[in-house]
Amino acid sequence: MEAVANRKRVGISGHVLHGGYGRASRTHGLTLDWLKSAKVILSDGSIAHCSATDNTDLFWAIRGAGSSFGIVTEFEFDTFRPPENVTVFAIDMPWSESGVAESLKAVQSLSLTAREELNLAFDVTASSQAIRGLYFGDEHGLVQALQPLLTNLKTQLSDVKSVSWLEGLEYFAEGEPLVRPQPYNVVCPSTQRIILSAIGHCSTNIILAYNNLYEQPHNSPTD
Repeated sequence: MEAVANRKRVGISGHVLHGGYGRASRTHGLTLDWLKSAKVILSDGSIAHCSATDNTDLFWAIRGAGSSFGIVTEFEFDTFRPPENVTVFAIDMPWSESGVAESLKAVQSLSLTAREELNLAFDVTASSQAIRGLYFGDEHGLVQALQPLLTNLKTQLSDVKSVSWLEGLEYFAEGEPLVRPQPYNVVCPSTQRIILSAIGHCSTNIILAYNNLYEQPHNSPTD
């Protein structure tokens, strides 16, 4: 499963239901490509299971627009075996309007022929530009894969190191812990009030179904 979000504080549900682009997407696809099945609370309060063989239209719809069709409470994923080592890298470049345009053209050109082991993102702000990514392989292979880009932009790597898979995820977490300190199944009353206000009382059965589901006992991952 590819569950590496490219934004901080994104949970797995929001990540997969809207695509799931991450640091392994070129190599393994989007997170939604690894979704096997899901349990969804529909607008009438009923609970539906969907997969490639069960409620297939709903399964197709939630993979990319999931929040438009109900509240997804459970996911089942396929997974891939993580590599022992990956190589993370960054290319920091001076900012200018023309420089950003040239960098974008170079990244687009590379993407047409780049190795599938090469995963990168072009980050641009009002005052900076950088290319950061992760390579499924060693540093030598990364340099070979990036050489057309480096030559085109007349630049070099600002940071590169081979690390374990988990260390690679931490590299892009910007100091935030990979393990969240609180469970995701905590129901917040203030959130319920906001939802009720937004959808109106005619659809409160969806909230009631959500509450009833989480009033049931849940086993912790260590049970």
